[in-house]
Amino acid sequence: MNPKKISALLLGAIMILTLNCKKTGGDEQTAVQQPASKMRAVISMVLGKTVISRGSATQEVKRGTDITEAEYIQTFAGSRCVVLFSTGSTLSLQENTKVKISVFLPKGVRSEIANGSILMNVKRLTSDEEFSVGTPTAVAGVRGTKFYVRYDSATRNTRVAVKSGKVQVSPVINVNTNETVKKKLAEQISVNIEANESVNVNQNHVNQINNNLNRNIPGIEQGVSNNNVASVPVVQASGSIIQKSKAAVNNVDTRILDEIQDTADAPQGNHVLVIIANEGAKITVNGKTETGIYNAYHEPGSKIKISVEKAGFKTLNAEYTVPTERHFTPVIQLESTGEQTGQTTTTPPQVVNTQQTTAPAVVMERKELPRVAGKFRVAATAKTPLYTHKGKVFFAGADGKFYIIDMNNEGSVVNTIPINAPIESAPTVFGNIVYFGAMNSRLYAVNLATGALLFTVNLDGPLALKNSVAAHGGFIYAGVNGVVYKINRFTGAVVWKKSTGENMWCGVAVDGNQIYVPEETGTVKALKDSDGTVVWTKKISERISMGKAFVIAGKLVVNTHNGEIKVLNTATGTPMSSNVTIGKLVDAPYQYGNLIYYPTSNGITVVNGAAPAIISAINTAGTPYFGIAGQNVYSSFASVKLKQFNLVGRESWSTTLDGMIVQNPAADELYVYAMTSSGTLYKLNRRDFEMVRKVVNQ
Repeated sequence: MNPKKISALLLGAIMILTLNCKKTGGDEQTAVQQPASKMRAVISMVLGKTVISRGSATQEVKRGTDITEAEYIQTFAGSRCVVLFSTGSTLSLQENTKVKISVFLPKGVRSEIANGSILMNVKRLTSDEEFSVGTPTAVAGVRGTKFYVRYDSATRNTRVAVKSGKVQVSPVINVNTNETVKKKLAEQISVNIEANESVNVNQNHVNQINNNLNRNIPGIEQGVSNNNVASVPVVQASGSIIQKSKAAVNNVDTRILDEIQDTADAPQGNHVLVIIANEGAKITVNGKTETGIYNAYHEPGSKIKISVEKAGFKTLNAEYTVPTERHFTPVIQLESTGEQTGQTTTTPPQVVNTQQTTAPAVVMERKELPRVAGKFRVAATAKTPLYTHKGKVFFAGADGKFYIIDMNNEGSVVNTIPINAPIESAPTVFGNIVYFGAMNSRLYAVNLATGALLFTVNLDGPLALKNSVAAHGGFIYAGVNGVVYKINRFTGAVVWKKSTGENMWCGVAVDGNQIYVPEETGTVKALKDSDGTVVWTKKISERISMGKAFVIAGKLVVNTHNGEIKVLNTATGTPMSSNVTIGKLVDAPYQYGNLIYYPTSNGITVVNGAAPAIISAINTAGTPYFGIAGQNVYSSFASVKLKQFNLVGRESWSTTLDGMIVQNPAADELYVYAMTSSGTLYKLNRRDFEMVRKVVNQ
């Protein structure tokens, strides 16, 4: 049998199975002749309220909801959803958007936008595949690209902007002729939009074009019959209308296009397995069988057995471990030639990006790393912890500037943003945007892809002591000086702000329905997301400071000033389990999945927030500076050594750097980033601490 092939795709917590069954007859295999299966689609991510409707029937969707032809999908204010097609392409509905999946084809799909914006991430298509997006004024045909389409039903304006690839845009042709002529006209008048280009097509354009064409139908039809429609003057003139509207993308386009990766970054997608198989295929996961589509949550670290059977043939028989990273590479496309039932292989596929849970017996150490000069220039060393996003490292410098460094490009500075005030809050990344507060009582939003400052928001006080904002759907939330804010995360517009009467030094938590506000006086309040109305109030301690609240497995987890971990019912505020004591915090905690890492004066306490229960205590021999990636902790305590620990606190390796580590390092799926007091920025391989890049601050 041919081996199973595996490739990782950065799309969200989804698995797509491509089935290609073969049948055994005697000593030879003959392909089973199956009718061409149509494209299939499923909801892979939902943030906020989303509904589907067919006629007068309407239902709210969830992850795994199957989408059929002629159904409308609609989002509302602050909500979004992602449609995953069986080819691996995705269609992301932004807020206040209504889209109809009009036709599923054997090799493609046609969709129509009634209002709003969609983001498309289309895998490269073959010559016989079709993927198109229509509006009342324009049609966009796709050949593998990332782009968005926005249609305003009030102005009847269609805008198409492309991030990569190519999109062919044509106006809606409505002339008194046959379909063949209409198709030729659409091709001739269309315009190709490539990366970083956009086009507007409005109702006036469409009316002008169709009026021109209708006045010269005989000449146009003659041109089509002669296979020379381009020579007809009125066609040339009509085509120039669309050509002239072609232009470079603007700032709004850039912001929206950056959201094309939301599927990968959306926190609600973690560890949710969605399998799309051909119609009639039986999917069995850990003994549970579904037909065609499977959707379920699986605990990080758990074992999953998967088999897929169609027409008496098992196309997949495999086992793998669910990764534990918050942002792991969860989309795995498995292609199998198919095996007759009862003759399946017992060899599981090699799964990309699973994590080793057992540390090696020998602690390794690397010294005297070679010096590599880079373009990195900072007037002062890092003031806040380092953070990383898609190969970029960002932090606030001691000089009052916010830095974004591209470690994929020799340490070049993407941008330096002068804040002119200390930054004490912990940045929050959602999508491609980072949000942070400064001591000048302003909240900042910065595009990490471009380094551009998107907006600032004036607050009633500074976000200090590692207090961070929370993000959910289309909004961010902040609590400062007794005031809670709900802010549009794309524009910075304040939706509402409510006074709670008490100051807070602990970051708020959100779950889409409520905002949870820990107050310095030891009281926790739940506010209604829609208008900030107080739902319940609960006194849990004499004081709450230095920390952050989390919603984990439907429970609210809050740390107190004296080091107790409290778990509350989100609906009522009632305590749900016995307390766990970890000691007084010295810095803000980190969350990965259900795990929370609390820094104390002696080390790092790892807590399962769903229980709660202490998993381990990592002794760092002092106040830790640390970063998290998967089940590994990367830590130092004002020394020249950077160490890796596993989940149970066992040191697996260390390395010696050229100066003291005095800020939290950052880590992603592959690399660790650390800065020393000398201003040297390191990029190290997670597997063995081998240096990838060392950028010297000159």
